[in-house]
Amino acid sequence: MASLRPVLAFRETVTPTKLDAGLANSPAADAGSPLAIFVDRIEPVRNLSSRLHPFAVDSDAHYTPEPLTLVVIAVSQAPAGMLLTVRETRFDQLPPTRRTQARNAHDRGREDQTRLIGKRLSPAPQ
Repeated sequence: MASLRPVLAFRETVTPTKLDAGLANSPAADAGSPLAIFVDRIEPVRNLSSRLHPFAVDSDAHYTPEPLTLVVIAVSQAPAGMLLTVRETRFDQLPPTRRTQARNAHDRGREDQTRLIGKRLSPAPQ
């Protein structure tokens, strides 16, 4: 496999959201965990794709040899406004011992993030 040449790479620590009190107060298994994301592509107002190690929360584990999943966030016109599509692929390439847990955690996380994006983009009440 060719080496990845990301547009942007960064490392952060997962922190609770300030947009949603329910999510901020929920016991997140990944709160405080390191997070490394490699931005693959940015097409302003249309597409952002990145690669990451999903649910990499065990500080004793070495995730670097594992394949990265690909997250694609796309925005397109729709009859009622804008359509946001979030898709994460390549879970099938993860080690079987981590595949189900990582997929389930990321499914929940994707639902939470989509809800946060909706809150952020919704017009303020008049």
